[in-house]
Amino acid sequence: MKLTRDWILLSILLVGWGLNYSLVKIGLEYSTPLAFSFYRVTVAVLALLMILPFIKSKKPSTSFRSIKSLIITFLFGAITTAFFLGLWFTGETLVDAGITSVIINTYPLFMVSFANIFFSDKLTPIKILGIITGFVGTFLVVTSGNITNLSVDPFGFVLLLAASISFALGSVIYRKWLIGFDRATLNTLQLFFSALILLVWTLASNAGSLFTVQFTSPTFLVILLFIAILNTSIAYVIWMLLLEKRGLVWLSSWIFFVPIIGLLSASFLLNESIGTVQLLGFAITISGIALANKKILH
Repeated sequence: MKLTRDWILLSILLVGWGLNYSLVKIGLEYSTPLAFSFYRVTVAVLALLMILPFIKSKKPSTSFRSIKSLIITFLFGAITTAFFLGLWFTGETLVDAGITSVIINTYPLFMVSFANIFFSDKLTPIKILGIITGFVGTFLVVTSGNITNLSVDPFGFVLLLAASISFALGSVIYRKWLIGFDRATLNTLQLFFSALILLVWTLASNAGSLFTVQFTSPTFLVILLFIAILNTSIAYVIWMLLLEKRGLVWLSSWIFFVPIIGLLSASFLLNESIGTVQLLGFAITISGIALANKKILH
């Protein structure tokens, strides 16, 4: 039963996160990237505070009372959510939603590399081949095979790649220092810290953008509530649960379904098209991620 539950939770996570990219692209028509990120996280915090008594674990867990645990949680929130969302949303203003989903979801490749550094998970030849293959595929997606004529905005690509690395680092922080803490409480705290960081970031870059968001649009409100509650509040708790129970490698090995859903939803919802070479690059990237996590697929 628990195994079945894990697969159901994983499916919810993959579908929700796969739809994220098209929904964010639509939402950015009504808000600036940082303001959108801030309101997404703020709504997620409010939603978690309402449901926290119902989802908080009754099992004994590590306390958040120490200064060290709060500092690590702040760092976790900054890297996993604030920087990740801020960089991603800003990058997606310059890059199509489908391609954004491919670039962002290279983070399992970084996770495998970081697992080698922080958890003594040896980089076998097959993993190294997978990492190289993954980045070759990403190169084809970004350039369409012609480096002199980039098909993706270079600055947007850098922002999205930085977001990918940021999320991978956040996974490492969680696995190394935060396992054992109540997941719902941890998620609430890290999102609260993230909201503060995004607020400061938004105020420093364009304070007026907080007041120009088109909250009167039903489309924007539905998107905001969907990605804030389902794809942030609930999804992060699921992600932490699966990361703790099944491990870094298992979770990263299935994340390659997210860009598949991302590309399909972008084609359906936004009428985005992708060239033959880019499709080939996407397939190569997916193969690289699968290779890098090969041992868990058996």
